[in-house]
Amino acid sequence: MIEIVFFLLASNTLTNAVSDRVDAPLLDNNNAPLVATLDLSNANKRVKEYVSEAMEKKMEALVKMKLEEVLTALNLEEDVKRYIDNVKTNLTVNITDDIKRITDAQILEKEPRRKDDRALSMCLGITGSNGQIRSVRRNCSSKTTCETICKGTDASLKCFNALHLYTNSVAHLYGYGGCSVTYCGPNYCCCHK
Repeated sequence: MIEIVFFLLASNTLTNAVSDRVDAPLLDNNNAPLVATLDLSNANKRVKEYVSEAMEKKMEALVKMKLEEVLTALNLEEDVKRYIDNVKTNLTVNITDDIKRITDAQILEKEPRRKDDRALSMCLGITGSNGQIRSVRRNCSSKTTCETICKGTDASLKCFNALHLYTNSVAHLYGYGGCSVTYCGPNYCCCHK
């Protein structure tokens, strides 16, 4: 049987590949020559199917492998894109926060000066005499009178009024009696020369 297969394969390679019939020389038990014509039409079809299936599986594996590589590359690009978007967002948030912080700090820094200007404007508006007018801050917890604060700034200054400025643009005038107040009330003293 092995000899037949060997001859068959050898004979098949020697015959026309287009033909579906193959003549195979055989020997019987007495070494008498025989010729067998084999119909390989189904065998050729089966070989073609086998090769086609093998190639298809191999191609599927290659395509799947390449597809996985492409998907991996796409995921990397997406990760990089997400990272860049994250950096942009954080940068924008940080810049916005920094601008707000700086602006708030500048407003707070100028607030006492604005309050000082408001106090001076009020003192100028309520004065009834000519001369030099000043508004001097008074620390509410100090218990020092506005009379003492005015003289401490310049010995020739006298207190003529006291006021309390609130942050919401409201003011309370104490009048001349406010100059001698020791409790926490006036936060500005109106002084004149």
